[in-house]
Amino acid sequence: MATPSPLMARRTHAVSEVVLGIISYTQWPISLPQLQLCVLAKPLYAGALLNGALASEGLKIVARQMDIDDPRLGRDCNVVYLGAVTDTQRQKIFEQLSGHPVLSISDADAVCAAGSMFCLYVEDTDTVRFKTNLDSVARSGVRVDPHVLLLSHPGTGSKP
Repeated sequence: MATPSPLMARRTHAVSEVVLGIISYTQWPISLPQLQLCVLAKPLYAGALLNGALASEGLKIVARQMDIDDPRLGRDCNVVYLGAVTDTQRQKIFEQLSGHPVLSISDADAVCAAGSMFCLYVEDTDTVRFKTNLDSVARSGVRVDPHVLLLSHPGTGSKP
């Protein structure tokens, strides 16, 4: 495996920090001993999330790569981090997550209007910004602290 460029390493670290930050402002309906973070469709900046132990506000996070067709997504995942998928794949994923308390984050959803609660954007340097799809947040079954919502840009279809 090739060593990532310094810029890619910084971006990957920055995305990891934002994802962990969003997780730290999220509450699930029941207390969990650890969170299952499922990485789907090879997001560009998931490397730091998949390498090693993660923690957010003292909560252990177990990250693993999963197939987008895995029927256990809604049952086994508390957080889904999604890369580039087709519209059909995205619809299938969110049908599987429907009715389950799952935080969903994408790094490849330019519109941020089709399922994911949070859509990440990495700028030319290593700055990560995100949009929030408030409809998806409302339907998710998890509670996101309003302070994190204030940091985002509305998912209106235009990049921040």
